[in-house]
Amino acid sequence: MNTDADTSTTGNATPAPKPAPKKRKRGQNEGSIYKRKDGRWVAQVSVGYANGKRTRKYLYGDTRAEVARQLTKVQRDVQQGLPVPMGKITVEAFLASWLEDVVKVTLSPTTHVAYKGRVKLHLAPALGKIAVDKLTVADVQRFVAQQAGKGLKRNTIDGQITTLKAALAVAMRDNLIGRNVATLVDLPPVDEGEKAALTADEAKRFLTAARRSQQGNLFAVLLTTGLRISEARGLTWADVDTSAGTLTVRRQIVRHAGANVTRPPKSASGVRTVALAPLAVAALVRQREQVADARTTAGGGWQDGGLIFPGATGTPFAYSAVREALDRVCLWATLPAMGAHALRHTAATFMAEANVNPRIAMDALGHSTPMLTLARYQHVTDTMRATVAGAMESLLSGDEGGAE
Repeated sequence: MNTDADTSTTGNATPAPKPAPKKRKRGQNEGSIYKRKDGRWVAQVSVGYANGKRTRKYLYGDTRAEVARQLTKVQRDVQQGLPVPMGKITVEAFLASWLEDVVKVTLSPTTHVAYKGRVKLHLAPALGKIAVDKLTVADVQRFVAQQAGKGLKRNTIDGQITTLKAALAVAMRDNLIGRNVATLVDLPPVDEGEKAALTADEAKRFLTAARRSQQGNLFAVLLTTGLRISEARGLTWADVDTSAGTLTVRRQIVRHAGANVTRPPKSASGVRTVALAPLAVAALVRQREQVADARTTAGGGWQDGGLIFPGATGTPFAYSAVREALDRVCLWATLPAMGAHALRHTAATFMAEANVNPRIAMDALGHSTPMLTLARYQHVTDTMRATVAGAMESLLSGDEGGAE
């Protein structure tokens, strides 16, 4: 039978092919190596995620062993959480991406415009051609020196470095760099002609002189509460309870594209209720009378938005008017010129001198963390230095265990 014939010839038959081994799925970050048609070897490895997308790095070499060594090093860096250079991403290209993908989406339009201007006019021209992972402390320090050499003020340079710090923090998060070099540079000293914060005696002289100004009540509230000027522009009488001695910050009015725009405060912590010093309550009582007089003077031209600090026709006051008034008050009080933000610095510093808990100061100033309050707005004064000296004297002097 054919069956028997088949059995008898089994030894000469071609063996059935063995099933192919199941291809093992590569683990995360394991990588792969292959040879291109031009003869070069390539390794490919995943190094994490950026903006929600998997990021892969490609390594090239003339031999398999060469790219295998590169692959091993990259895998080790990824496992240890070290940054993996992704090729030449320039500072200019990274800043452009950061402005569009991060700042524009997560921060206010005003902040986006400010950051974009600093990038376009200063950071990109000076640092833009450097690879972001090759940027050094020396590069940024040189930039600071160049800006100071152009006669730019400390506050202006500080704003530029703050922008760079924020951008490089995102680069660190995305594993493009290992450290934020912008945090390590030294800035020029505060300009002699600018006040960062007033002393108590200077503040008293300032408030006395401010009583002569149309904006005097505004200055009293800014100095005693630490409000941002945009928050003061947005205050309405419904936000104030003079009998309880409080005001509530619910909004800010900013200038954007040549128009007044009402927005929520800068962050969720910016919505807050602030306790008012008697000086501030008295200033608000005077301000209510002043607004009533202005409304009468404007007649039919008054636009009533219920603002506490309106301009001449009831609309939000102009920043330029405040700057001019502040210059006059400083002149009357024989003080150096200063910006309105110095009043906020002064309020924060007075809180520190009074040993106000940083978390309470944070709440009053509308910050998201106490560290921001401590690092950015509170200045070490002679009074605070004297407190340290007094504490040392108290601890280290006096009776030494009854020794004769």
